[in-house]
Amino acid sequence: DRISKDDCKKGFILDGFPRTLEQALKLSELLDIDLAINFNCDEETVLERLGGRITCRSCGKIYHLKNIRPKREGICDDCGGELYQREDQKPEAIKKRLEIYREKSEPLIEFYRREGKLREVDANRPIERVEEVINDCLQHIKEVM
Repeated sequence: DRISKDDCKKGFILDGFPRTLEQALKLSELLDIDLAINFNCDEETVLERLGGRITCRSCGKIYHLKNIRPKREGICDDCGGELYQREDQKPEAIKKRLEIYREKSEPLIEFYRREGKLREVDANRPIERVEEVINDCLQHIKEVM
């Protein structure tokens, strides 16, 4: 339903979907995907980035203990709500998520590679550089459409 809205007519981004080859095959029956981006990142970087996240209980704003700190520790800048670390952002949960990702994603990555639609991004680089690469990919897609 969402992708049939007017603001999606020129394109849209699916974040975190598909997660399995089966989902990708079903999706390809409905849509012609232009690009799939795979973020290559070592476990240490993933643990640092995801494990440093804290979230406002009230408004959901996300901070990072190292990169995007709130003005006052434990307090959301926007609404004054309490900041906490979600269960899925704790190291044990992140490691489990990575295991599942590796197991399910390899066939998915290979599928998009064979289709010629895969772009691999070195996500170990600084976040700003990763963002530049993504923007370049999206700009290229806009130009060829």
